[in-house]
Amino acid sequence: MVVKPKFGNWLSVETFNALDKYILITMEKPWKIIEPNVSNKPAIIKFNYNMDLNNLNQKFNGFEPFITENYAIVGIGGGTA
Repeated sequence: MVVKPKFGNWLSVETFNALDKYILITMEKPWKIIEPNVSNKPAIIKFNYNMDLNNLNQKFNGFEPFITENYAIVGIGGGTA
């Protein structure tokens, strides 16, 4: 289910803490900023710095077996998240 984006300070922390299970796509700096405030840690964290299609396919294939109806996939950070 696609949800309309929300904007504001620390909304990602509130969202992560409310999720059941999730996979996080991010970069190291944004994660280091919010990680101390996230009590519900992601099942998988993938750091992405490359938008090349082959790279994205490899990342997806790495966590595809974990994706079920109970998982959310979320991204935080700049353009590569």
